Amino acid sequence: MTDCSYAAEATEWCYIPDAQAGQIYLLMVTNFNGNAGTIHFTRVDVPYAQATTDCSVLTPITYNDSCCEGQVLMLEYSDPIVPPNVSYTWICPDGPTFTTTIPQLDRPNATSAMSGRYKLLRYSGTQRGDTIYSDLVVVGSYPQIELVDSGPEHCGLQDGFLAVSVTGDAAPFQYEWSPAMNATDTLVNLSSQDYTLTVTSSHGCSSTRTFTVDSLQIPIACFTIDSANSSFVVGETIVFDNCSRCQTDNYWDFGDGTSLSTLLNPTHSYNIAGTYRVQQIATGQQGFSADTMVKYVTVTEVGVEYYDSVQEENLRIHPNPASETLSIEVAGITIQEVSLFDLNGNLLSRISASDSQMQVDLTGFPAGTYLLKVKTVKGELTKKFVKK
Repeated sequence: MTDCSYAAEATEWCYIPDAQAGQIYLLMVTNFNGNAGTIHFTRVDVPYAQATTDCSVLTPITYNDSCCEGQVLMLEYSDPIVPPNVSYTWICPDGPTFTTTIPQLDRPNATSAMSGRYKLLRYSGTQRGDTIYSDLVVVGSYPQIELVDSGPEHCGLQDGFLAVSVTGDAAPFQYEWSPAMNATDTLVNLSSQDYTLTVTSSHGCSSTRTFTVDSLQIPIACFTIDSANSSFVVGETIVFDNCSRCQTDNYWDFGDGTSLSTLLNPTHSYNIAGTYRVQQIATGQQGFSADTMVKYVTVTEVGVEYYDSVQEENLRIHPNPASETLSIEVAGITIQEVSLFDLNGNLLSRISASDSQMQVDLTGFPAGTYLLKVKTVKGELTKKFVKK
């Protein structure tokens, strides 16, 4: 190399020191901006006369950059000088050769095999002229979208998820979800609905696929036991309050050998004192999955119960036997509730109160022996009385 320079001016000089007549020199001119044009060479060396020659600068072959498989690959050359009787011979990287009268070649149903560098021979009549090359032509393939993992939304909790993988063509890939989500291959915290993903490769080829997040009703068992009462006696009706979620059916096992109940909020009474295991089974959609909750209920015989500072001598009922009205007094302690049972433990009446004394109307009750359960702010106790 004898000289190397670059300038943006219209005139550029190349100096060849000690040039010898008869020698051949090679001059490489690089067309950085890719535009067509003409370069004029002028030889100036005294005492020889000036001599000039022209050299055309040729633009490369261009093509539609975002060409995907199955589309039309369009190649084009902008000819700066069109000689007479011009024709163009296209030599394709996959083998075929085409001759056209215009500097354009369309290849329908493009495949990846058509990728590569194209060569164009320009002829004027039978005389071959310039040879033009393309940059690397790429026919892109469509991305393949595959579902890797997914999960349903449980009981409206927005906990569904989707995970996909993308192969084929060239990364990086662009992700676009509808409805709008993060541009990623994994989505979380989803509600039950359809999600459409469009993936575009670096070559501009796009594929679309729709995924569905299902709704799954997985039950959660929950119940409370008669929040108004803290203890139960034989024959007393107990209320079970259901607080389950997402259940379609309920099955209750009260632990005493009786039949299962399928009511939403069942009631139950026990004929024998003891501690019972109560189990709720909450089943979900189409019987899928089930959840259980277990609690224990203690039932006592109807009798005298002492709690805290309430003593039997504090409770006075009169007259006993009684005919129409029974008076109840608890010395210095407020009565909250009075319950009346028969000797089989069946609840006959329950009366609320807020004083240390009260009366119970016995009209309508047949003659016989009864149990009276008195609940106070300091505890409970039970006594027998006779109705005449």
